[in-house]
Amino acid sequence: MSAILLIPIYEPTENTVFFINQLAQSVKVPIIIVDDGSEKTYQKLFQRMEHPNITKISYFDNKGKGYALKFGFSVILDSYPDITGVVTADSDGQHEIEGIQKMLVAVDRLAGQEFLLGVRDFSYENTPFRSYFGNRMTSGFYYLSSGIHLQDTQTGLRGFSIFSLSELLKIEGNRFEYEINQLLVLPKIGYRITTIPIKTIYSDGNKGSHFRIFQDSYLVYRPFIRFFFSSISSSLVDIGLF
Repeated sequence: MSAILLIPIYEPTENTVFFINQLAQSVKVPIIIVDDGSEKTYQKLFQRMEHPNITKISYFDNKGKGYALKFGFSVILDSYPDITGVVTADSDGQHEIEGIQKMLVAVDRLAGQEFLLGVRDFSYENTPFRSYFGNRMTSGFYYLSSGIHLQDTQTGLRGFSIFSLSELLKIEGNRFEYEINQLLVLPKIGYRITTIPIKTIYSDGNKGSHFRIFQDSYLVYRPFIRFFFSSISSSLVDIGLF
């Protein structure tokens, strides 16, 4: 079996249903949809996401994107042991299907400790201000914390080999901070980041995002602060030993 596509969804819209069904018709791999504790009123929309390639899994109560991803990873390890890798994608239609297909091909070729990021073009004139400003901030903090230049730290389009899922399940975080923690933890234990340019579609200035400005910004930036001070402490200990 080749790769599998994992998509966490919270409170879908009509656009979500259209995107998922269009995607299922275009890609030739299994698609796992994780319902991240959406209210019962959204179940009719989930029911309309129908295709032989689609498997839907769920749990009660909204627990966050990070939890949904890890829940999906654990199901994949248990039920799809023969796959080569996993591509994670967002459900808001920002990722072009062509870009997702490109990631599915690339994840089959992953070698050793390596993972993929679908990197977007964040030129000012092509990006809603909130997305532009937020990505510039996180990219800067990420460089200060890790020493790695990365144009897009917030992309949800990522690719992992089947062998990396056990490491992904160990990474802390249940909400948006989980994907930041991936970028901090995996390189630290020897994983190499490979970037793949992708196009992004912003509908209505990215209003469909479930990102909460204050609560989730705190969660996203907290790992950088912890990682930064942890690195400083380690350096001071090393200096003290000499």
